[in-house]
Amino acid sequence: MKTSKKGSSVGHIEWRKNSARIIYYYKGDRYVLPLGPVSEGQAEIARFQFVADVLAGKVLPQSSQPTALKDDMTFAQFAAVWVEDRRDTAGEKTFHEDNRRLQSRILPVLGSKTMKSLTGFEVDQFIKKTLAKPWKNGDQFFKPLGDQSRKHYFRQLHLMFEQAKAWGYISSNPMSGLKAPSAKNKPTKYYSAEELTAFWKKFSSPFAYRPLVIHIAWTLGLRREEICGLRWSDLDFKSLTATIQNCRIYIPGNGVAEKGTKNNQIRTVGITPQVSQMLLDYKADYDQQQAIWKKQWLGKDLVFVNFTEKGTPYHPSTLDYWLTDFLSENNLPDITLHGFRHTMATLLHEAGMDAVTISELLGHSTKQSNALGGYGMAPRVTRTYLHKSKDAAKKMTDIMTKIFDQILPSKAKSSQESSQAD
Repeated sequence: MKTSKKGSSVGHIEWRKNSARIIYYYKGDRYVLPLGPVSEGQAEIARFQFVADVLAGKVLPQSSQPTALKDDMTFAQFAAVWVEDRRDTAGEKTFHEDNRRLQSRILPVLGSKTMKSLTGFEVDQFIKKTLAKPWKNGDQFFKPLGDQSRKHYFRQLHLMFEQAKAWGYISSNPMSGLKAPSAKNKPTKYYSAEELTAFWKKFSSPFAYRPLVIHIAWTLGLRREEICGLRWSDLDFKSLTATIQNCRIYIPGNGVAEKGTKNNQIRTVGITPQVSQMLLDYKADYDQQQAIWKKQWLGKDLVFVNFTEKGTPYHPSTLDYWLTDFLSENNLPDITLHGFRHTMATLLHEAGMDAVTISELLGHSTKQSNALGGYGMAPRVTRTYLHKSKDAAKKMTDIMTKIFDQILPSKAKSSQESSQAD
């Protein structure tokens, strides 16, 4: 005979025939999770997981849930609750994308259906067929979505149903067992050392302002938004290091926002002496322009700003706007600013640096597993038990300095002459 197992520290299971629910009291609030028909073993596992979720703040107390809507709550009504919670837990750009997918395609199709009546089949058909065809919503016309885009919808809906389950609105996730669209990531184009050499030969002055942005990308491995958010206070010219901790991202409808890095991870990377000298040369012009504009200066401490517009910070999408035309005019292989980040990862790997350290220098999340350059990221097990070198930034500086000398020997020579003159 099944009995209720009580305990204030671990919650208790309440049985009704073959169905069960978990009740847990924490800090004066009551938390409830309906389980439906389950075995005793399954209920025990769910109980411990539910308590862990409550302690981690992933579950709303029963008093905070709109209980009057539970039985006939529509997906649209749940989405309204989910969006408010998501606003406080997701990054600004992520929240914008989640809300855009909801309003444009998800709610017009699934919004009127009740949470408890939605089936896996309906959601599966929405992902596989509805999103894959052109259709209209009022005056808006929507193009069919490819596998990668539909995969984003799949992940968001799965996340929403999991949250609905954790909050007690549904007993199970209707998407359990469904497979996401199989979308192969397109490999990012990057340059070999030979292609990089050919690239720089096309510049009449490879050490001017625009090339400096590229040098930052291929020697420091920064994302475009990180380059836009780079500050002079992040640079330590004495130790030849840069602390990467800021981003400037564009959010449609809200403009450019400043935030932490993509994964909210602060990291330290090495700077080559050549790039350090370029930055110092650029800083002299920067200080001169800042002195001219005085209190009208808008750039604050940001490195890359528009001198002709009172130091206005560059928009992330225009930082490398000239690159495509430059490649076409000089008959060079296609590459993006992000591709130069992949280039650095590949060059470090070819020079013998381990994948774990490279991943850390690039600021990757431990959950990521995409390939950079031609090389796969370190497997999660490896990243769990192995760690980056403690002097990773210095090793990075040493390696990239040698590579820079090979790619741009003229700059290496001028740097040596300058050093001897000093």
